[in-house]
Amino acid sequence: MAKRFNTVAKFAQTENGNKLVTMMEDYASQYVSEKVEGVKLSYDTKYTMAEKAKKINDAYIAELARRSKYSREDFDTVEDYANFGAVAQMGAQIQKAMLDAVTPILINATGLSMLAEFHYGGYGDVFEFEDKDNSVYEVSRMGRRQKHTKTQERKKNNKTISTEFYGLSTYSTLPQILLGDAMIAEDTMLMALSMNKKIYTLVLNKFVSAVNAITDTKMIMTGYTEKGFLQKLRYGSAKNGAKMAIVGDNVALKDILPADARTRILLQDEYNTTLGYMSSWNGYNALGFDVVADDDQASGVLGLPINRVYGLPVTGSKLIHVAIGTTMSNADDPMDNDNLVAINTFRKELGVELCTNLKVVRVDL
Repeated sequence: MAKRFNTVAKFAQTENGNKLVTMMEDYASQYVSEKVEGVKLSYDTKYTMAEKAKKINDAYIAELARRSKYSREDFDTVEDYANFGAVAQMGAQIQKAMLDAVTPILINATGLSMLAEFHYGGYGDVFEFEDKDNSVYEVSRMGRRQKHTKTQERKKNNKTISTEFYGLSTYSTLPQILLGDAMIAEDTMLMALSMNKKIYTLVLNKFVSAVNAITDTKMIMTGYTEKGFLQKLRYGSAKNGAKMAIVGDNVALKDILPADARTRILLQDEYNTTLGYMSSWNGYNALGFDVVADDDQASGVLGLPINRVYGLPVTGSKLIHVAIGTTMSNADDPMDNDNLVAINTFRKELGVELCTNLKVVRVDL
């Protein structure tokens, strides 16, 4: 099971709260397995996604009544119940927990674990990580009467990840959910996918910016050749003390990977999943990254460059560190807005920072 936020774990302390969270995690696992090529997570196969969505609706409505202390029978119409202050606010609070429950599952399915290490926290938490020196000590020959050789020190720094809030606002669908005309599971997944897209964008932008700044000519290759790339990967593996892996946009990897589909290895481990297939190239694993829609880009999509591939060390330390903090929500009273509609807003605390001591190979195709 993917990591749970502390807030989700607390929400799940009650029997119905745990049931709702567990059902939502299972729904997300099936969603990812059916929608994302190359990702296979474990989930309950007894019910279809539509049947699960209906069960989640029922559990959500029951939890809404329990936590708000009001039920539909206390009001004349569904609209009155859905727009009542305590009910509307509690509905947003419950959906916030559902959103946080599926976020780690989606992150695990993006392949970003090759580029980034994720730090989860709550309100007021300070996100820190230790920037360690991964190089080994240099051993040199000494004279018999020489007391010391070159003094060396493994340096490390504590870095703090600065965070900002990113939000999305939607019209409330609570009346439709109460009537069974809308599914809270589907709405929550759409929100989670949107938040995950923002995280994906932030990480890719930070990675590309960092690698573009590489000046070490031993780690840069202009004009791809198979032998030359192997030499760069060998050098990078030696400097990092860990074997390199190849990452890049699927279009870029097409230029270097064999076309035979039998060389592809479908990953089954839910803690090490990708957006595509892991391939092997001359003994090095290669991971292809998909793109996400982005209207700010001339191509309409955002991804890694299609004219470059990269070599990254497979170590516990990552190039990028991502902080995923608290989620905050609020629901308006319809009378607060000129168009008399209720608006729900969800904010997610996010931050992305570099860890710069790793050696990364950059190859221009």
